Amino acid sequence: MSSAAPAPSVQGPRINVVAVIASALLFYAIQAMWFSVFKDPWLAGLGKSIPQIMNELSGRPTWPLYVGALICNLIIAFVMAWIFLQVGVRGVVQGLCWAAMLWFGFVATVMATNYSFELRSLKLLALDAGCPLVGMLVTGAILGAWRAKPRGGMVVSR
Repeated sequence: MSSAAPAPSVQGPRINVVAVIASALLFYAIQAMWFSVFKDPWLAGLGKSIPQIMNELSGRPTWPLYVGALICNLIIAFVMAWIFLQVGVRGVVQGLCWAAMLWFGFVATVMATNYSFELRSLKLLALDAGCPLVGMLVTGAILGAWRAKPRGGMVVSR
C-alpha cells in the first residue's frame, strides 16, 4: 500500500461564464443604443419606416426578436471566450485585437458579400456592421481582462 498523498488536481484556464454573460448583456445594450442613435439613417438605408416594419410583422409580437438578439449575443460572447482560451488571450489589448480580427474575418466579410449581392448601400453596411464591431470590441476587452480563476486554487499559465 502506498502512503504517498494523491497529486493535487490541476485544472487549466477555463471560460469565465460571468464575463460571458456580462459582455453579452453589454453587447445587447450597445445594440439598443446604436439603433436608437442611428435609427433615422438606418431606416433611410432600408427604405422603410417604423410603421412599415410593424406592418410587416403582421401583428406578431416583437419580444422574440429581442430574445433572439440576446441569445445570439450570448453565443458570440461564449465562442469568443472559447477562442480566447484556446489561443491564450490575456489582457484588454489582446482581447481588442482578437475581437477586431474575428469581426473583420467573419462579420465584415460575410456582411459585405451579402450587401453587395443585395445591392445595398455602403452606408447601410457601415451602420449594420459597425454595431457588431463595437459590441465585439467591448466583448473582447471584457473577456481579455476578466479571466476565470482556476479551480483548486492553483494558477496554471498557458
